[in-house]
Amino acid sequence: MDVLDEFDGAFDHIHFWKAGIPAWGGSNRFLGQDFIAEHHDIDWNALKGMLSGFDLIINNHVMAVHPLMARLRSEGARTACYLHVVDETPLRRPAGQPFAAIAHEHCYDAFLTCSEQLKVYLHSYGVPLEKIFSVANAPSISVKPKMMAEIAEHRQQRALDAPLKVLYMGRFEPQKGIDRIHAALQDLRARGVPFEALAVGGEILAEQPSSWTGKLKEIGVAVRPPVFGGREIASVLAWGDILIMPSRWEGAPLMIAEAQLVGCVPVATAVGAVDELVTDGRDGILIEGDADLKIVADLAAAVEALARDRGLLGRLRDGGLFTA
Repeated sequence: MDVLDEFDGAFDHIHFWKAGIPAWGGSNRFLGQDFIAEHHDIDWNALKGMLSGFDLIINNHVMAVHPLMARLRSEGARTACYLHVVDETPLRRPAGQPFAAIAHEHCYDAFLTCSEQLKVYLHSYGVPLEKIFSVANAPSISVKPKMMAEIAEHRQQRALDAPLKVLYMGRFEPQKGIDRIHAALQDLRARGVPFEALAVGGEILAEQPSSWTGKLKEIGVAVRPPVFGGREIASVLAWGDILIMPSRWEGAPLMIAEAQLVGCVPVATAVGAVDELVTDGRDGILIEGDADLKIVADLAAAVEALARDRGLLGRLRDGGLFTA
């Protein structure tokens, strides 16, 4: 488990359950989503024992904990369910943890979401509004004043005709729009737009014979493995003039807030609650629509506009710093 270094001080203890907890695979269905129930082959007494005795228990996307919440609640614990994203199947049907959580709504005292959009979404499926609290995402890193001053000075010293530095950070997978990134950068190369590109991340599951890592390198994109230190993340974001995120679906991405924190301009698709983090033309650029060809064309056009107009880039950077 890779944990950001700044999180280490947030917990007194971290326990790992040796037997492992199944993430999916239940035979029960609710709104099309499978979920695990008490008759599944899990050592329920061991899991309950690990969770008993706490005043407050927050379930963060752990499917196997839902069935225990009513019992824990009846013994005096307060129970909360934290949710951050509605996923999609390959055929674009909404799916994922929120549906299993809604099925167990009666077990929870409160629902916590990362966005107003998800708060309304849960209410639309019958969760009482009084039980739902939107807890907005903040950057998962902090940047000390000295480093901020160094970043600002470095950005000001860059020549106006230097190639635009384009950054992507995240998993190399279709949800994050890695295929859209590849196509847009190819298009920009063909049109002679001056830019440097860096992709930081990796492939969790190989979904096809050839890897995106190899494809990105073939078109001149530098590729680095994921980073987990707060200072490292800030340094990578400080390298980039813009952060591109043409995702197919999202919650409220921490990456956007972290980019704005150090003056890296987000260029992202308006999916999920991204528009709660970015105001188009003020602190970033939002790309509307669903069709891949349109997204790729609009992403390339946005990158070219910022490469040609450094005044616009500077205004969006200042807007992002103000938002942060």
